[in-house]
Amino acid sequence: MALPDIKFQADFTEKPLGGKQRTSDGSTMLEVVVNGGVGNKLVPEQYDHITMFYNVGNYLTGVVYRTGGAGGTIVASLTLTYDGSNNLISVARV
Repeated sequence: MALPDIKFQADFTEKPLGGKQRTSDGSTMLEVVVNGGVGNKLVPEQYDHITMFYNVGNYLTGVVYRTGGAGGTIVASLTLTYDGSNNLISVARV
């Protein structure tokens, strides 16, 4: 299966977090600040903050896009699923 040619264009700024943060289920949360993120087909609105969630196997399982910073309005959320061999099988906007 070939992946679609989707380009991501944004100016990232590192935000010190004091390391990755663990959630209650043992997964990891990582935050990224984006300056002027542009929309695409999965995230059609502009955003300036991304929060990423990883499972205990360190696979990306979710992405939340916001405008207005970490506490801002959610403009899109993506859920990533894997098969039993840890191959990415779907990305869904929820």
